[in-house]
Amino acid sequence: MSTHNKIIELLNEKRDELEARLEALKADATPLDKSSKEAAIELENEEVKEELDREAREELEQIYQALDRIKIGTYGLCLSCQQPIPAKRLEAVPFATECIQCREERMA
Repeated sequence: MSTHNKIIELLNEKRDELEARLEALKADATPLDKSSKEAAIELENEEVKEELDREAREELEQIYQALDRIKIGTYGLCLSCQQPIPAKRLEAVPFATECIQCREERMA
């Protein structure tokens, strides 16, 4: 299997995993019982679920964008310096948009 096909497979697998996680979080949503002695714990649990949902949606959006870049032929190019992103980085983070050097410079 080519590296390109391997990346598409990784992105599709991760997309499916995240979509399933979002569905599970949605199915697990329970209304808070304000009269419950455990209301504080319930509220904390809901906040954790909301954060997990937010993170999954953000990562899912990155995956959709990576799949779009594959379709238009710009996948694997650093959005900052326009140089190719090393294959090892794309294998580790298939939705990466920057090479390591540009990412580190931006985060500094």
